[in-house]
Amino acid sequence: MASRIIALLLTFQSAVASEVPIVDLGYAVYQGSVQEGLSYLYNFSNIRYGEPPTGDLRFAKPVAPKGRNATTDRGDVGRICPQAMAAWEVYTSFTGPDFLSGKISALAEDQRKALKEPSKLKIPIDPRETEDCLFLDVVTPIETFENPVKKLAPVMFWLSGGGYTTGEKGWFDPAGLIKASYASSPEGLVFVSANYRLGALGWLAGSKLDPETMVANAALYDQRLALEWIQENIHQFGGDPTRVTIIGESAGGASIYHHLTAFGGKDEARLFQRAIPQSTGWVHIANDKLENDVIDNFLALAMVTDLEAARKLSTEEIQEANRLLISNSAWGTSTAGPFVDGLYVPENPDKLFAEGRHIQNVNLLIGFNEDEGLIFTSPESNDDAGYRMFLESTYSNASPETLDHIETTLYPPVFDGSYGYTNQTGRASVTKAESEFTCKYGFLQAAYGNRAKSYRFNVYPGLHGSEMHYTFYNGPDRNPEVDEGIAVGFQELLTSFAATGNATSLAAPQGVPVYGEERRMLYISNEGFGIAKDETVPERCKFWQSGIYLGASMRGSSNRPKDLAPGGLPHCVNNNANFILTTSQSPPVSESQHTMPPSAHQSLHGLSVEKSWFAMHPVFWTSQHLDLLGIRFLHLDGPRHAAQPRRENAVKLDPVKIVFHIMRLASIPEPEDKLKSAFYLLCVPGSPLRPRSKPPKFYYAGRAVHETLCYVFHVTNPSPGAQPPVIGFTYYRAFNWERKRRYTPRPHPKAKSGKTNGPVKRICKILRRKVTPQNWEEDPYIVCLLLSLAQAQAMKQKREKPDTFPVRLLVAVDGETNFAHVFQAEIDARILKALDKPTINLNGVTWPTITHTKVAFDPYLTFPHRLVAEMLGPYMEQM
Repeated sequence: MASRIIALLLTFQSAVASEVPIVDLGYAVYQGSVQEGLSYLYNFSNIRYGEPPTGDLRFAKPVAPKGRNATTDRGDVGRICPQAMAAWEVYTSFTGPDFLSGKISALAEDQRKALKEPSKLKIPIDPRETEDCLFLDVVTPIETFENPVKKLAPVMFWLSGGGYTTGEKGWFDPAGLIKASYASSPEGLVFVSANYRLGALGWLAGSKLDPETMVANAALYDQRLALEWIQENIHQFGGDPTRVTIIGESAGGASIYHHLTAFGGKDEARLFQRAIPQSTGWVHIANDKLENDVIDNFLALAMVTDLEAARKLSTEEIQEANRLLISNSAWGTSTAGPFVDGLYVPENPDKLFAEGRHIQNVNLLIGFNEDEGLIFTSPESNDDAGYRMFLESTYSNASPETLDHIETTLYPPVFDGSYGYTNQTGRASVTKAESEFTCKYGFLQAAYGNRAKSYRFNVYPGLHGSEMHYTFYNGPDRNPEVDEGIAVGFQELLTSFAATGNATSLAAPQGVPVYGEERRMLYISNEGFGIAKDETVPERCKFWQSGIYLGASMRGSSNRPKDLAPGGLPHCVNNNANFILTTSQSPPVSESQHTMPPSAHQSLHGLSVEKSWFAMHPVFWTSQHLDLLGIRFLHLDGPRHAAQPRRENAVKLDPVKIVFHIMRLASIPEPEDKLKSAFYLLCVPGSPLRPRSKPPKFYYAGRAVHETLCYVFHVTNPSPGAQPPVIGFTYYRAFNWERKRRYTPRPHPKAKSGKTNGPVKRICKILRRKVTPQNWEEDPYIVCLLLSLAQAQAMKQKREKPDTFPVRLLVAVDGETNFAHVFQAEIDARILKALDKPTINLNGVTWPTITHTKVAFDPYLTFPHRLVAEMLGPYMEQM
């Protein structure tokens, strides 16, 4: 089988398209491109599937593209829907590591203080965010695209997770999935991923929505419109519209849950044939009062009185209100999510599945993780009082009697393991997991019988979202922390199910068992693939399926439990006044900043106002997390040396220091302090994030005399014929310390005269004769850093010896949060040759001019992309 897959890939790689791939969709023309390093795949990016949901279409049902644009669109402009994140999410990293290490404690006082001031979290805004975001990507094998007369390939439609408030189509690379699909499908797999509206822009419901011009759960209609687009257009990309599998994780998986019960099962449109909901989870808001409370909160933050007025707000104003609404969510919630609306979601889907009111004739592969609840569990849930507070916050509309039943009967304070937990935090975590995640797959199993099969994912750590590294595994170079055998086997299970409806792989030849009366499922752990029994407690799941905890009658149902009290606060509102975020004014702009483009000011304003990062223990950070933090360093050997976690070093971490540096990254606005913490997390011995390549060394007379405090980037895909620059990055405090320590001539303590001593001092002295430091860019240490970068580049190009080496150096300075200094030079190869000898003979060699400019610079927001946009445009086609 392996040889067959390799042969197919080699065949595809050798197939060269006669023309640039073009697809005419009627309303627009799109040009694809070959994926970098994957010459057997075409990538069609940023295909519009809906009109801009702005103006009168804000809060409305999406509309398919209209008109005709004959200009070929290469999909170069990336767009994502406006993002938002709850303040508590930044601090989930403090709960998970303590629980996994057996150390349960409340938040430290400094953490607690920071959490009460979420406006100081300084969440940056991604410059790609726009309300005009209804776009999708298609990745297809070249062979399948070029030969439409052959059998069409199965289609996998991906819905990203992100708590209904974050997420976008480009979070994950499907290349590994497509590669694995050849084990079961000679045609491979066509992969589609789509943006959908988030937060208040996609998940409002209630009677305050105008039924004539607005729609509840607009995001579900966005997803549905993308599915309709697939039915109409995917054949042009080699995809089979009769073999569509919808797959999604977390919020994406929960969206699938609602598409299965769309219109109470009366949906006759066959938009997909198979479904893979992963980690399906949410808490329903099921009455009009709670839904309208969310709208009222949103309108208050937007400073308008109704949604029609909100439609007239600028996109900046509406996005700001959305961010403030979401940031104030109670712990473990996100405010946004599917609401019961009486139409697309006529009732609680749990109830609809129990009554058989769901779409029939769909095959399901249902997945969940071993520990779904932990990252949503407040660290304050560490005693009986904290557990009760957790219940009241999470199920805020339940009556006291219902909460008593949960607390004393379903999840009593018994910690001998008989109830599935051994401490208070585990108790809250299991409660959260079963109520919002793990019981859901049981409801699906009961509804679909033998059409549904399940797996439990427990590869360490088994937390919510852990399986994403395996679903989108792309080889050991990009995912060194992942077990390749398990990852490929898992991908083969997913893709074989999409192709044939039968989930099998070489790693799990037994496939996924029928659930049946024995409640069997596939069990995936660090040891591999096996069979296990469902461990959820049926009695507890029946309680959650009843919807009693919702505390109000379902729309469309008159059966209201007698023990429930009406009213109550919506689960998404935290009434602690300290949690309320306020809009910050733009920071003052100095004269030196007036030359920067307005777009730079707007994006950098986010440095002190909005957005967050994935809050996860550093041991489990991936390159995506690091990229969000702006510390995904691409070293001299290219992307395979990008900073990645390596679990074998995790035991060497000092948890206290790790937590300290995470806090600094998450809450301190000063770039200098963030860079210090990034340095420690990435570079100190024993860190699992420590890069494999070292900072560049400065060579003199054939030996290394100094190791610089400088991170290094290397462009691996320059434009044809261009000499790629090497880019170094340092911060001024380290620069100044090293300059004083190494390069300032000082008398040797034992010298009778004031002579300097040592090769580094000698170089400094010589350079001072060659360069008159009138400006700080001409400082000898700047010169030496540029020379060390050129030397590093020269050693990488031993076979090719160019005449000059282009180098760049970025220096971040204390207090200058909006820009960085950039020093550029073209280093003559003869200068490097002269440094090989002690005399440093530079006769006849012109010393290079060092140019000094400033660029817009956010030290922890998508750093590599900033480099591309601001510095490397002339040298690269894309990053």
